[in-house]
Amino acid sequence: MTDANRVVIVDRPGPEIPVVLVKQSPLMAIGVRVLRTYLQSVVGFLVVLGVGGGALLPIEQAVGLAPLWSKLLTALQLGAAPALVALLQNSLELLTALDVTQPRLRG
Repeated sequence: MTDANRVVIVDRPGPEIPVVLVKQSPLMAIGVRVLRTYLQSVVGFLVVLGVGGGALLPIEQAVGLAPLWSKLLTALQLGAAPALVALLQNSLELLTALDVTQPRLRG
């Protein structure tokens, strides 16, 4: 796909700014969605684990960064599950759309 085919500019009547749409491959769209879900989950788990502004207080610094590092690793590990679910869901949606647009590919 060339760059000329990837960008679509939609002009709307009135003083509104035109909308620019950038086409992505289905696999790129799935990757972006999975990464977004993973990062949102990690941030959510960090909030649940209690890592916030209080983690940077002098008391936490005197103890060391081990508790903060432990909570970060836990959040990174827990974030993988929602990302996997997002990957499966988006892959299924892609296959469903492919089944509708290309019925001859069915077995």
